[in-house]
Amino acid sequence: MRLLDLTEKNLNKNIFKLCIPVAIENVLHMSVFISDTIMVGRLGTDAIAAVGLAGTLFFIISMIFSSLNVGSASIVARHIGAKEKDQAQIVGAQTILMSLIMGIVATPFLLFFAKEILVLMSAEPNVAELGTGYLQIVGGFLVFRLVILACSGVLRGSGDTKTPMKVTLIINCINILFNWLLIFGIGPFPKLGVSGVAWATALAYTVGICLLLTKLFAGKCILHIRIRHLAQIHIESLQRIFRISIPATIDAFLTQMGFLFFTKIVTILGTVSLAAHQIAVRIESISFMPGFALAVSTATLVGQSLGAKNVDLALLSMKRSCYFALGLMGFFALIL
Repeated sequence: MRLLDLTEKNLNKNIFKLCIPVAIENVLHMSVFISDTIMVGRLGTDAIAAVGLAGTLFFIISMIFSSLNVGSASIVARHIGAKEKDQAQIVGAQTILMSLIMGIVATPFLLFFAKEILVLMSAEPNVAELGTGYLQIVGGFLVFRLVILACSGVLRGSGDTKTPMKVTLIINCINILFNWLLIFGIGPFPKLGVSGVAWATALAYTVGICLLLTKLFAGKCILHIRIRHLAQIHIESLQRIFRISIPATIDAFLTQMGFLFFTKIVTILGTVSLAAHQIAVRIESISFMPGFALAVSTATLVGQSLGAKNVDLALLSMKRSCYFALGLMGFFALIL
């Protein structure tokens, strides 16, 4: 994997070289939830509402925790730009370690309080019952989800956006295949219904984390993380990560709480309204992906440019990406 050519003449090429795989990756990430909703649709509105509500809660929790990756990706990008590969690898390892610890700490809450959380969201009894099983299963694999997001963020910061995209494609294919096998009990597989959706997602995340960690630890990308990088906690690196990430985490928390509050209001309207809302939100969310992808590519380019002490290119990268974002998001706004 070659480093980015940080020159003005290659700026547009670099923006889209980074942006397009991220956009595809995020559409694929959302497709995991969309495919869950579509395939469980044959089980009725209660099943759609249960998977939708529990899936939304799982997504919100993982997004709040993963917002800490904002600082990691930025710091990795600056070290790569400054040709400080060893430091980038240490930051990458600390990010994975941090995600692992957060996942272990948060998992028990989803395992033991899944039903209480769904009831708090005003879910009807049938929906709460179905959603509890789903949330407990995927919640048990929260740590895998967080480490996947951490690995992907670190790779993007290094300028490698294709690897996370490819792994997410594999995750998606496994999820769809095992949804079909486990929801409906095809061949020797048991008919698990809503629980089958959760187990398919868990299996897909298991494969995903294995692929990403293998890539990083085998040295098959820009960063080569070693076991010794994980063996000790680097306080200075963690302080830098938290200093940059805390504002982004607060922002993500407030935004996701807004979505959660709105979902609670819709839940009060009944199961049919909740099911319809979940389907619409899944489709709508795809329109956000180009803007998010441009944000990721901009952060990488700005970070690497600053690391290379090219402030002018960093500013130009930001301005150019803003123009592209205005055009793309304006286009999607007109369509919707």
